[in-house]
Amino acid sequence: MNIEYATLQRQGHVDALRSKEVAYAIAGGLVGCIAITYIQWSSVGRLQTVLPWTTICDSGQAVAAASTIDRAGDTGQGRNSRGRTSLSFAIDVSGQLLDRFPGTARKNIIDVSSNGTNNDGYR
Repeated sequence: MNIEYATLQRQGHVDALRSKEVAYAIAGGLVGCIAITYIQWSSVGRLQTVLPWTTICDSGQAVAAASTIDRAGDTGQGRNSRGRTSLSFAIDVSGQLLDRFPGTARKNIIDVSSNGTNNDGYR
């Protein structure tokens, strides 16, 4: 992943968490809160937890989560643009993260953002 794509993907998540629309959606939900974790991944075994499980119930918490992602997210700098990508690894790890969620959830969602061709791991 090149630096521009890495920044664009990360910034989209950051901007969403900072938006009024997302704050209204969270507040208007059944519980009024969500819990999220944010990971970045590439090939099998290459994973970074940028934001551990975090509860968001108001815009201040959403902005704080966005700031963590913005500050700690991987820029892709120094990485070979012809690296390996494993969508199955990302989904498997995400399932494990859902299993380890320290609370109770009515709904579980895995949102995968990728720009690579699945060329590593299970296909």
